[in-house]
Amino acid sequence: MVIGLVLGVAAVVEAPLLMRRVERRSSEMDEGEWWKRVLPWAVLVWFVGDVSATISAILYMLAGQAVLLLVTALGLGILIFASPGRLRDR
Repeated sequence: MVIGLVLGVAAVVEAPLLMRRVERRSSEMDEGEWWKRVLPWAVLVWFVGDVSATISAILYMLAGQAVLLLVTALGLGILIFASPGRLRDR
């Protein structure tokens, strides 16, 4: 359970910091060029969300602690908030 909580705290702290590195696309910038610039940071944001959701879900199935479901939901929320379409259109 401790691992799940640590992942949740890390996701809450790291995801916003990494999202700051994903710059907004200006109207003059080509979408392909913009993706080349922000893809490494976007992948890191997706990694944080995916890892926290997956590991917390597995730990929930093993331990049955309800708090791990909250961490799983948090990770899924990061993935939804940082979806490619949302990153492109923000």
